[in-house]
Amino acid sequence: MKKFDYVVWHNGVGTAGSDGKEFLVDSEGKPLNGVKYISVSQFIDGIATARDLNHKMFHINMKGEPLYEERYMWVSNICECGAYIASDGVDSEFHIDITGKPLYEERYKYVGNYRDGIAHVSKDDKAFHIDMKGNPIYAERFDAVYTFVNGIAKVKLDGNVFYIDKTGKAVDMLASYLKIGSREDTLYVHRNKDGVLLFLTGCFNGTLEEFEKAVNFEHKDRPVFFKQYMDIIELYK
Repeated sequence: MKKFDYVVWHNGVGTAGSDGKEFLVDSEGKPLNGVKYISVSQFIDGIATARDLNHKMFHINMKGEPLYEERYMWVSNICECGAYIASDGVDSEFHIDITGKPLYEERYKYVGNYRDGIAHVSKDDKAFHIDMKGNPIYAERFDAVYTFVNGIAKVKLDGNVFYIDKTGKAVDMLASYLKIGSREDTLYVHRNKDGVLLFLTGCFNGTLEEFEKAVNFEHKDRPVFFKQYMDIIELYK
């Protein structure tokens, strides 16, 4: 095997470095395609980002083949909901699909990864959430927003920190409990606009009575998790 400055392996494909450049090699150290890059990221699910000698970025497969013709200033190597983050200039971020096509025309100062089809973004010094088509999911604007977890997101506005639902309306958050149950979900306890006490975790969203019934059904034979939930339920009876 030829001597390189370094080689990082992933399922039989190596990213080798030599003379300040990176390229892909097979298990015998032979170049896969002879193409040199400024850098190649780690492969995730068989896909990596590459920065060419013109300082443009794109995605490649484990054969070193580009997944698309477009070239960007920057692309992420994390794919969520079938979308990557890309940038074509300063304060100009957006999402692309696996073929390199933008999901929408709008450009933002910052975009986060999608989760359950919703991403947090910022533009004109205001933050909010968008759907997979780049459309805001509510009219409100905040100083900062965070990822929705179980339908609830933390936001900041005028120095205040509070929580909103997917309509952008503030919820009366009473408490949040981390790493609860077998899936270590977050459990949120809040009141809706009618003052009804609601419990929200995973795919469950219901009243105290409904939550206790669900806990008895799902966790009666799992004493550790059953006690976790029941201890919380007793606080609100």
